[in-house]
Amino acid sequence: MIKQKHITEPDPLGFQVRIVRRGKENSRYFSHKLWGGKGKSIKAAIAWRDQMLIVLKGSKPRFLKPRIKPQPD
Repeated sequence: MIKQKHITEPDPLGFQVRIVRRGKENSRYFSHKLWGGKGKSIKAAIAWRDQMLIVLKGSKPRFLKPRIKPQPD
């Protein structure tokens, strides 16, 4: 399997997508049997992951320091 960010295969029966933003986990399991095969379940997992990354795009990590613009002399 090609390595996909946020997607794991915890067992041979399906894929799991996990995205954590600001301490909240968003996850979903994609069963090979339910989606009609391994190929279709990975495609569904990638599509869901991409959509969630768009939805969660405004969520920024809370531990980043704010950027401070240098003051002109």
